[in-house]
Amino acid sequence: MICAALVIALAGCASQEFNDALTPSVELIKDDFDGTLILRQKPVGATSSMSEPVHTLGFEWLQKDPDRIYVTAGVFGTHAVIGVAFNADGFVMKDLERASYTTSFKGQDFYRSSSSRFVMTWVDFLRVANARSVKMRVSRINDYATSSFGPDHPGAIVNTKLAPFVAQVQALRAAKK
Repeated sequence: MICAALVIALAGCASQEFNDALTPSVELIKDDFDGTLILRQKPVGATSSMSEPVHTLGFEWLQKDPDRIYVTAGVFGTHAVIGVAFNADGFVMKDLERASYTTSFKGQDFYRSSSSRFVMTWVDFLRVANARSVKMRVSRINDYATSSFGPDHPGAIVNTKLAPFVAQVQALRAAKK
């Protein structure tokens, strides 16, 4: 009887609303200022195993800037995030332009996280999204840490978020033409 109640409770937790609260899905937003569209994937886990540092990755496409993707790279703890680089199947993308010159700090006490936004080209983002193995290096003041994702690293939550984001960006880009 207790097992049946547990199974029912866990099945209820598997709803889309619950899943989106833990690992949010891509969302299409209309900019209140100028009416243009923004496609946003809030940051989710970009770490494939517990032996790697906790990193997050989010991404955003703007209709008014269609050839660039804004990425949000984050780390666990209070750190100044000053850079991000990607190695996608051996193709290295480093020195990404910063989209913000400050680090955003969220949470409190033990659950504090830090993130910063960077810009990459749509073509480079596609390299990351389509790669089998991606290494993401997040630089902080005086050090950096590397995490991995992609099909060769199945534990990262971001793996499930890349394809839907790319498909929606491609549809929006095609509709604009």
